[in-house]
This record gives sequence, C-alpha cells and structure tokens, in this order.
Amino acid sequence: MNNEIVIRVGSFLTVFIFIALWEIVARRRSLTTSKKARWFSNLSIIFINTLLVRLIFPFLAVNMAIHFLKTGRFSGSPVDSTP
Repeated sequence: MNNEIVIRVGSFLTVFIFIALWEIVARRRSLTTSKKARWFSNLSIIFINTLLVRLIFPFLAVNMAIHFLKTGRFSGSPVDSTP
C-alpha cells in the first residue's frame, strides 16, 4: 500500500510524457488554441477528478454502510434480509 502513490504517479507521468512527445512529433492538425492553455485545462480536470474521487468515494462508502445498518438491507434489493 505504501507504493500505491509512487506507482500511480509514475504510470501517469510515463503515459503523459509519451503522449506529449507523440503530440509534438506527429501533429495531425493545426492548433486552434494554445498548447499551454489546453494542457493547463486538461491537467486541471485530472487534478479536480482525482481530488473529488479521493473525497467522495470514502464518504459514499460510509453512507452506504450506515444505510445498511439502519435498514438491514439495500433498498431495492431483491434479496430479503429478514431472518
């Protein structure tokens, strides 16, 4: 578990560098906006998505656990949890 962040960041940077170099070498069409603006917006989206996933998923898991404890079963589940 200690290496998770290193593996994730390393994988991201490897793919990002590869795609950035590929975009420079094999450009297919002319740019309509600056590369700096596009990369800033794309990296901002990645950062915001990562932050939201890290914050929202644990919150949702805890809320689902609380829901299960209160109701005894998942609402809408076809399985009856009564003994």
